Amino acid sequence: MTNFVYKLNGNVVKPNELTDAVLRGKFDQMRSKISDALGSRRCPVHDLEPILFLESDGSNVRVTGFTSCCKQSGADVHKRLEDLKELAGMEFTVTVKTMNFDQK
Repeated sequence: MTNFVYKLNGNVVKPNELTDAVLRGKFDQMRSKISDALGSRRCPVHDLEPILFLESDGSNVRVTGFTSCCKQSGADVHKRLEDLKELAGMEFTVTVKTMNFDQK
């Protein structure tokens, strides 16, 4: 399962803290589409899941980036997100932050 971080106006919020039902629905819809596309994606080397960042300014929800444990996992998630953009006609920019566990 993919992990998500929600941000509203630059501040991290928990899903249950979103009091606006319409905005919460937009976050949930984006999360559902991405979860369906990624499935239970885990890094085959490190057995870690990606973390995706969903952000809103109060109206639209967008993917602002994700973290992964290594370049291999990051490339896989990035490709799946790019495929999702094309298939679903979604608008977002993907930025990647990789935590490199392979360095000594």
